[in-house]
Amino acid sequence: LLGLVIRYLARHPDTRREIIAHLDDEDFMRSASEELMRRHGVAVTARLFETPAFVHDLKCARREVEAVQKGEHAEDLPACPA
Repeated sequence: LLGLVIRYLARHPDTRREIIAHLDDEDFMRSASEELMRRHGVAVTARLFETPAFVHDLKCARREVEAVQKGEHAEDLPACPA
């Protein structure tokens, strides 16, 4: 989560400057923090393999569970193998 927020602020200097200008404004910072967490939150789901499969060159056995991170850094995940 923190990495996603830092990446966003690095790419959006106007937003970063606005946050810096309001560091002493508790209500603004609370609202900005909640919005950044909402926008860049990370959800972790899992998939259960019914048959053996390879994911990222790793063999997943039948009935094995793999955690899959959903978020900005998970853009290159392959489709779930059949």
